[in-house]
Amino acid sequence: MRLPIPERINGWVLTIGTICGAGLMLVVSIWGQVSGEVCGFDAPPFTRVAAYASGGLIAGFAGAILGVGGAFIVVPFLVLVMGLSMHHAAAASIVGVLAVSSAAAPGNLKHGFSNVRLAMCMLLTSIIGVIIGGQLANVIEERYLGRILGLVLLFGAYSLWRRIRMRAEPMPHEDDLGNLGGRYFDPARKELVTYHVKRLPATIGSSLSGGLTSSLLGIGGGTVNVPVMRLLTGVPMRAAASTSIYIMGVTAASAAFVHFQDGNSAPLVIAPLALGTLFGSLLGSRASRYIHGHFIQYIFVGLLVLIAGRMLLGDYSSDDPAKVGATLECISMQWYEVFAVILKGDASALPALGLLILMFTPILGLISAMIVAGLRRDWRLALMALSVLLLVAVNLVIATLL
Repeated sequence: MRLPIPERINGWVLTIGTICGAGLMLVVSIWGQVSGEVCGFDAPPFTRVAAYASGGLIAGFAGAILGVGGAFIVVPFLVLVMGLSMHHAAAASIVGVLAVSSAAAPGNLKHGFSNVRLAMCMLLTSIIGVIIGGQLANVIEERYLGRILGLVLLFGAYSLWRRIRMRAEPMPHEDDLGNLGGRYFDPARKELVTYHVKRLPATIGSSLSGGLTSSLLGIGGGTVNVPVMRLLTGVPMRAAASTSIYIMGVTAASAAFVHFQDGNSAPLVIAPLALGTLFGSLLGSRASRYIHGHFIQYIFVGLLVLIAGRMLLGDYSSDDPAKVGATLECISMQWYEVFAVILKGDASALPALGLLILMFTPILGLISAMIVAGLRRDWRLALMALSVLLLVAVNLVIATLL
């Protein structure tokens, strides 16, 4: 099956952007450890950098194996182990989600696993959720965010448990897929899988909470999107997870802009963490072909419940000096100022530039898909992509001005 041109170009843009953004962040991390400071930021001790990278690696690997996303582990790790506040943890975690999504989406598009049309429909409300969550983050006291995360983790544990016990539904005939249905070849089952989308209005409405959790908690929308697509719409698990990854790219980019503008992004925390999460997810995707059985998933369900209980009982409204070691240095410039500083030849904006490249990558992929869809006269897909882009622009303007 030859991949449609919009999906292929979208995949190329995501691949190139991820390589450039992650590569620049890798340079920043190495530079900081060699020189002791990078672009005006004092580099943290190597042990802390290694801890961030290791935590990201484990989270990315486990998330890929279990299909729940590494941010489930990253945010509690940063808060409980590394002593970061919820705002700083969310800002770092969402960039890891963004990097993983941008790296994994091209492969899913290549094999036809992602349902791009369904993703566009869900993104319409997901971005609205990001906008609302960005404003709520400035209203809700930070100590309550940890408790909200605990409740979301409990929901994630329940949805994972339901997913383990859920049986596959009979596949519809290829002539009965509707406008949003899809088909793909499943290498594990060695057969062509077909499906149609049910209860679309409820699905679109539910994805609003996916955007909320991204901007408020930094855990991406997969916590909500995958169970919704699996339980409400009847989309097969592989297609639901792949489509959720595509959605998370644009949603996480929008949420990352909010945290960037609020001054919560600490580049020398984000760089090793995002790179660790990225490589861990790539390793986990390969290992998932050989690791089977529900035993590991049941263990993770129990682990999520324990972590949720810890988050519900704690107060994580500020960084823990005993664990962090010093005040985190965050980017203080506006996103549009970064490009002006770079054009002047000032290297102080390089860490911010690496983050912005990752943030803009899913949006550029969306633009390329819209343009090519228009050239092919696929007006429905082009209009949906344009609507999503307009919402992303609204979010960017609100984050910049407020």
